[in-house]
Amino acid sequence: MAAVILDLSVEVSTPTGNLELNVYPYQLTGESFTQETISHRKQEAVNPFVEGTYIVNSLRENVTTNISVWVRGATPAAMGASLETLKAAFDQSMFTAQVRLVDWTQTWQCFASDYAVTLQREFIHATMAKLDVQLLHHPGAPGWTNLVSVLDV
Repeated sequence: MAAVILDLSVEVSTPTGNLELNVYPYQLTGESFTQETISHRKQEAVNPFVEGTYIVNSLRENVTTNISVWVRGATPAAMGASLETLKAAFDQSMFTAQVRLVDWTQTWQCFASDYAVTLQREFIHATMAKLDVQLLHHPGAPGWTNLVSVLDV
């Protein structure tokens, strides 16, 4: 595993406090944030005498952002406990996730998200696992905010 190159952090709200995903025992992988999927709910007008359709209204559906997290532990039991804590965070029906990249930040309203756990033999011997999450969040969240420009004004 390579050292963290970017100053990137993700905090997920839980009932017991925020869970930071780029601090031991968790580490974001290079696969995180490489794909974001957006689809639209459309209303189309159709005329039997005119070719094609016309979109009269289009709204974004919830956005899916891929995040991958290495989960580590000093012992298999510690790694398993950390993995269960992380899974429980993404199982919540609603939560917030705050993403910070260097001097940029964004907060998303999130919903129960799909995930996959990878436990290969090599990972288990190294007391680590990988959790790939399809983070489901509301599209109406505010855009990226440049924190430095606010301070420079």
